[in-house]
Order: sequence, then structure tokens, then C-alpha cells
Amino acid sequence: MAGKCTVTWPHLQAAPDDMPNHYQVSSIPVVVDLDKDCVPEIIFNTYTGTTITSNGVLRAIRGDTGAKVWTVTDPAYRTDSTSNIAVGDIDGDGEAEIVALGEGKFLVAFEADGTPKWKSATFSHGETSGAVSIANLDGDGDPEIVMGSSVWDSSGVKLYEGGPGSGSTARGRSLASPTSITTAAKR
Repeated sequence: MAGKCTVTWPHLQAAPDDMPNHYQVSSIPVVVDLDKDCVPEIIFNTYTGTTITSNGVLRAIRGDTGAKVWTVTDPAYRTDSTSNIAVGDIDGDGEAEIVALGEGKFLVAFEADGTPKWKSATFSHGETSGAVSIANLDGDGDPEIVMGSSVWDSSGVKLYEGGPGSGSTARGRSLASPTSITTAAKR
């Protein structure tokens, strides 16, 4: 208004029973309409204090009001709170799923309503603050999930893992060609 941004909803505090100490955010949020009501949700990792690469809590809020949609409170599904998540239909059901770097060397996947879906097989490369991607790398119609130099299928089974790369936190090396991934998946 009048050349300035106007706040459309106030800063909201997490409820006392909703992991209220996990209010800091340093990863990139993802905006997607999870429940198909024409109002996008904002999905993001949160952390507490200075614990920035573990004990992360994944949250979704409404894009129009900022109201809570869901919070993943299950300690078995904590995230690396500084990692960037990916959202896409990984199982072909027409609904979005969320994939994040877990609190360790594995990925975690969630249904659109925040229900845990699976934990992946582990990987050996560095795990701090990475970004997850979803893509159909081998052209077979089923998406793969990429994190660092590792590739998983849509159910969390590791298909390929490359060696450590160069760059900060060993994430600069390119992945294998789609042919190598297809060959590894068929083994």
C-alpha cells in the first residue's frame, strides 16, 4: 500500500504443546497447495537455540493466515534443520509428498498431511545443510530423489552413491550419468 509492503498476518507463536522452542529458520521454505484448497501452504524446517544441523522440526502453515497446518513432533523423524526440502508426488498418488534430510545420514519422507512415510537407506557423504531434489533421472516415469552424490528411488531405497566431491562440505562433484543410475538400479 502506498509503495510499501503491508503485513497481512501477524507473527504467530507456536502453541505450548507444538514444539515452541523450535522457532528459528535458516532453510529455504517451499510453497505448495498441499490440501488442494487453493490456498498454498508454507513448509519449512525449524530449530532451537544454536542446534542448527539436528533436532529439526518440520512444519507447515497456511499461506493466507500463517495458521498451523501441521508440525512433525515425532522424534524419530527429526530433520537437519538447515537442509532444504523438496516437495513432489513421489509415489504417483496425485498428492504431494515432502522429502527432507533427516537427523543423520538418511532422508525422511512425509505425506501431504505431515504423516511420516519412510526413512531412506543411509549414505556416506557429508550431510550438513544439503538440498534434496526430486526428478525422473532415468526417464522411467518414477521419480528419483537426489541429495549430494546419492540417488534413491521413490520408496527410499538407495540406487547410487558417488564419491565425495569438492567444494564446501564435499558437495561439489557431479552425479553419475543416467545410464549409470539405471544400471545401478537394475542390480
